[in-house]
Amino acid sequence: PRRGRRRAPCAGRLANRRRRRSLRETPTGRGAEGGPLNFDSGARNPRPAAAAQASLKGAPPRGIFVHKGYVLLNCDLGAEEYIVEELRRIPGVKEAHLTFGAYDILAEVHADDGDGFERIVSTRVRKISRVVSTMTLGVADA
Repeated sequence: PRRGRRRAPCAGRLANRRRRRSLRETPTGRGAEGGPLNFDSGARNPRPAAAAQASLKGAPPRGIFVHKGYVLLNCDLGAEEYIVEELRRIPGVKEAHLTFGAYDILAEVHADDGDGFERIVSTRVRKISRVVSTMTLGVADA
């Protein structure tokens, strides 16, 4: 038996528990249409493989995959133009724009794979002086 106080379940653990329970309730271990389950990253519920294939329409052919994402940046006051110029010099940053709203700059980043994408963002974009914070958004349909 466990000792000490029992911790209250957090939202993440509850969601995982519900997900496991819903998979157990499916008698065949297959999706609603009877196809094998496809666990998409970031999806709340597993989707049948047929639905996953339908969502790939317009995707590049296999073998020509480019990891694409967007980086939202906050920077020091007055450093916006300097940071946009620096971003445009980085190989892999296809576009960089000034924005209005919660973030100062939007940058579009392309890489050959996920590791290359992470490398560009962590070692090049975040190291630019006067960048205060970033939020990285990976594109799911690239």
